[in-house]
Amino acid sequence: MIQSYLNGGGSFFMSSMGILFAIGRRAVPAECFQVAGFKQNPTRPRPCDDCDEDFGVPAIFGAPASVASGMNVTLDYSSYPSFDFDEFSFGPDFSDTFTPSSDATAVTFERFRQTCGMSYPNPAWTVRAASFSFRFRSTPCRLTHCANNA
Repeated sequence: MIQSYLNGGGSFFMSSMGILFAIGRRAVPAECFQVAGFKQNPTRPRPCDDCDEDFGVPAIFGAPASVASGMNVTLDYSSYPSFDFDEFSFGPDFSDTFTPSSDATAVTFERFRQTCGMSYPNPAWTVRAASFSFRFRSTPCRLTHCANNA
């Protein structure tokens, strides 16, 4: 349904900590979400150091010459739950990282320069789809700050 909407000229913005996990159970969402790679955690809920799923995105910074250029934002997950097990704690940051398709452009990165936000198509054209794999929550003040620096 979303792909049909985009094919018809529509635009789409998504921000979610869990959409890649939910869709990834069937296949990597390469067409609609322009994701070329997403490594799921086979030992979930245990941590996985080389997985994209639940990688964690405590802060983001914008890619140069992108719609997010100049952004440097610490994210606040304090209103989300965490889960304590006998041997480890999990959460509240369940954000993912991913590899964008060759037609998409990385626009935000987390601290280790893993992609956590993208726009599609190529920035030389009008952006028709944008996707963030972290929770995009903003106060009016922060939204104004981002809009002035984007």
